[in-house]
Amino acid sequence: MLRAFLFLFTILSAAISGILFWQWEAYSEKIEQPEESRETALQHLTVESQPRELKVSQTIDGLTEGKEYRISVPESIENWSCVTKEANPCESADDNPDTFLADKGSITLEYRLPVDDGAASLFLDDWTIKFPDVAASRTKLDIVDYARRNGSWIAGAPLKGQQKLEFIDYYVFEGEGEALSLYWQAAPLATANQGGIIYYREPVQQGAPFQLQSLAKIADFPHLSIVMTDQYPETIGKGLLITKKNEPMETVERKAAQIYFSQKLKTLSPEEKGLIDLFAAAVTKQQSSNAKGQAMLNDLKAKLSDAQLNLFFTAVQEEPELTAKKLDELLGAAEGMGTHFFTLNRVDSAAFVPLYFYDPRPIRAANKPVDGIEVIYEDGKRLFPFTELMTGMGYETTALADQGGLLLNKGTNSYRFFVDRNIFIYNEEDYGLLENPLITIDNRMYIEQQWLETLFNFAIEENEQEIIISGPGE
Repeated sequence: MLRAFLFLFTILSAAISGILFWQWEAYSEKIEQPEESRETALQHLTVESQPRELKVSQTIDGLTEGKEYRISVPESIENWSCVTKEANPCESADDNPDTFLADKGSITLEYRLPVDDGAASLFLDDWTIKFPDVAASRTKLDIVDYARRNGSWIAGAPLKGQQKLEFIDYYVFEGEGEALSLYWQAAPLATANQGGIIYYREPVQQGAPFQLQSLAKIADFPHLSIVMTDQYPETIGKGLLITKKNEPMETVERKAAQIYFSQKLKTLSPEEKGLIDLFAAAVTKQQSSNAKGQAMLNDLKAKLSDAQLNLFFTAVQEEPELTAKKLDELLGAAEGMGTHFFTLNRVDSAAFVPLYFYDPRPIRAANKPVDGIEVIYEDGKRLFPFTELMTGMGYETTALADQGGLLLNKGTNSYRFFVDRNIFIYNEEDYGLLENPLITIDNRMYIEQQWLETLFNFAIEENEQEIIISGPGE
C-alpha cells in the first residue's frame, strides 16, 4: 500500500513539475519578446507641474481594440490608476492588477510624482510606466507648468513649441521612440539648434555657438538635448546629456559621439566598451582615451587607404546595430577580404592584435582539404599557418616549448625553426637567414609564402574557389 502511494505521489509530482515548467516557459517567451515582434503604437504624455508634485497622464494610442496589455510600473511610482477616455476605470480580463483591456484602441494611465519645491533642479530618467508588449514609435510630451515658471524644461526629444501665457507656461516636445528623460532647473537656459542636436546654456554665457562639425556629418545622428549647467551633476539620460557649464567644445563633441556609438553597440559587455571610445575618437578626429584603442586606430590608418577608411566608417554609420563580428564584416568588405580585427580586440583587457586580413578561400594541401586555417595578409606579406599547413602536407610536427620553435619530420628529413632566431636547422646542420621566416600573430606561428617555396620547394597555385599547395613530385 505504501509502495503504491509513493509511486502515485512520484507520478503526480512529475506531472505537476512538468506543467509548472511548461507554464514558466510560455510565460518567459511572452515576456522576452524581441523588439521587432512588439506591437507598435503612439504615446502621448502630459505633465502638469504643480506644487510639490508632477501630475502625469500617459496615453498609448493605436492598440488592438479589446486586447489585454500588461504594464510595468517603476518603483518611483507608488499611486497610479488606469482610466478610459470617459474617465471610467479600465477593465481587465483576469485578476492580474497589472493587465488592462484597450478601450477604443487606447489605454490611459494617471499618476503623480513627488517633487521637492526647494530644489534648484530636477532630473527624471525612468519616470514613465512601461508596456512590455508595445513599442511606441513616437512620443509627444506636453508640459503645463503652473508652479515652476521661472525655470526651464528640457526633454530628450525635439522642442516643437514653447509659449508663456498669463497663468501657465506651455512646452511641447515630440520625437521618435518611447523613452525620454526630463530635466528642469530654476535658472533660465537659452536654446540653440544644430541639426539633430539642441543645446541649452545660460543666456549670460559668452562665446560663439557650438559647432559640432564631425557630428553634423552623421546622417542618422539621433536627437540629443545637451544641457550645459552647474545646477546638476554630469549625467547621460535618454536623449539628454547634462554636462559642465564651461565644458570645452571638443569634450562635448566626444561625449555626444560616445552616446551615438553606445546606441549602435548596445550589445557590448562592460569589458568591451573600449570599442565605443575608439569610434567616438575616430569620428571626432581625437585621440582614444586608452593605449589599446589608439593602437587600433593607428593600425587602421596605417594599413587602409583614405578611401577604404571612408568606406568603412560610412558603412558603420549606416548600420542600425553593430557587433564586433559585424564590424569585422564591414572592415573586410572595405578591403575585399575577411578580418577578425574587432573580434580579437573587443575585450579591453586582452592584448592588442594587429590588423590583418584573411583569404576566405579554403586550402587544399597534398591534394586534401585542410580545415580551420586561413591564409592571412599582414604588412604586404602573404602568410600561412605554419604548424597546421605542415601537418596537412604530411609532416610530423612537434612544438619546442623550451626553445620557442617547431620541429618537423618527414621521412629522413628534419627541420627546426625558432620564433626568435634567424636560422633553421636542416638534418642537424645550421643555416643562417637574413630574416626570420616565422611570424607570430595572436599566439600562432605563420610563415611567408616565399619561404614555403624556397625551403620546402612547395608549389602554390590558386583559382577562384581554393588555394592549392603541393610538395615536390606531387
